[in-house]
Amino acid sequence: IESIHASAWRPQWSAYEHPNNTTGHLVFACGARGHYLHTHDAARNTIDIQIHGPRGALRYDGRQLTFNLRPQEQLGESPLEPVELVPARGEADLLRDFHAYITTGAEPGISVRHNLETMAACEMMCRSIALERVVTRGELDR
Repeated sequence: IESIHASAWRPQWSAYEHPNNTTGHLVFACGARGHYLHTHDAARNTIDIQIHGPRGALRYDGRQLTFNLRPQEQLGESPLEPVELVPARGEADLLRDFHAYITTGAEPGISVRHNLETMAACEMMCRSIALERVVTRGELDR
C-alpha cells in the first residue's frame, strides 16, 4: 500500500468508548485503488468489512465472504458470488508453506515481510485517522 486516506467515527449512542467504524481510500504501488469500509454494530452484534474497487467488491459479514462485479449502471445490481474461505490447519499450514518455499521458492502467505507490510498498513490507517490527512508508506521509513 502506497498511501491511505482514512477516517473513523462513532455514533453518539454507541456503547463503544472509541470510534467503531473506519473507512479508508487505499492506493497501491501498482496503481490499483480500493475503498475499505469496516463497521461493527454492537446492538445487533454484526460486523461488516468491505473493499470496493473499479472491477467489483468483496464483503465479509462475519460469516461469509462474497464478491460481486461492479454494476455497469448507477444503482444497478450484480449477483453475489460466495468466495470459499479455506480453513486454517494451524502449524501444519506453516510447515507446508515453508516446505513449498524451500522446494519451489513460492513465498509463504504468512511471512515476516507480509506481516511487516500488514503492520505498516495498520499504522498508516491509524496515523491517517489521527492526523486527518493522507499518509504515505514512505513516511514510515523516516
